[in-house]
Amino acid sequence: TTDFDIPLGYDLMSEDFVALLDHLHIPKASFVGWSDGAISALNIAAKHPSRVDKVFAFSANYNTSGVMDTTLSPVFMTYINRTISEYGRLSPHADRYDDFLNQIIQMWKGQPNWTEPFFSTINSTNVWIVDGDHEEAVFRNQQDDMARWLPDAGQLLLPQVSHFAFIQDPDTFNSMLWSFLGRH
Repeated sequence: TTDFDIPLGYDLMSEDFVALLDHLHIPKASFVGWSDGAISALNIAAKHPSRVDKVFAFSANYNTSGVMDTTLSPVFMTYINRTISEYGRLSPHADRYDDFLNQIIQMWKGQPNWTEPFFSTINSTNVWIVDGDHEEAVFRNQQDDMARWLPDAGQLLLPQVSHFAFIQDPDTFNSMLWSFLGRH
């Protein structure tokens, strides 16, 4: 976004995704989400279930209390430094990184704030709750609770990877993702 006057939020991002589907005349889609993207995918599945075929939710949290202090993780801080560099290189508004980061931080302070009833409208037969066994950003209970609240969902814990599994072991990550997407 370039509009830093509108607060970022998972509802806003989810509605943007649905609007994009409408614009492209796509009635239903599968969603693969990482972190904020996984939260957005679950949000779409709860609020627009008819638009969702499958959800592969990697490293999502359902409540702000489920987020660890990522400043204590060298791996996470390396990622943050990488985003600064990539934002500067790729964004047409490279000078607005601090504004963007402040928007994200404000969102993280209060969202998501879901409880078990939120998940009741999700068709859990087509959902996998996924994480790495060395997760450094989200407490494990978050995935365990969501898997319990979505009784027909799959739960997958990828070995020897963290919040950044798709970078740390792309072969295993992609193999599991393709396996999930190929399910009928």
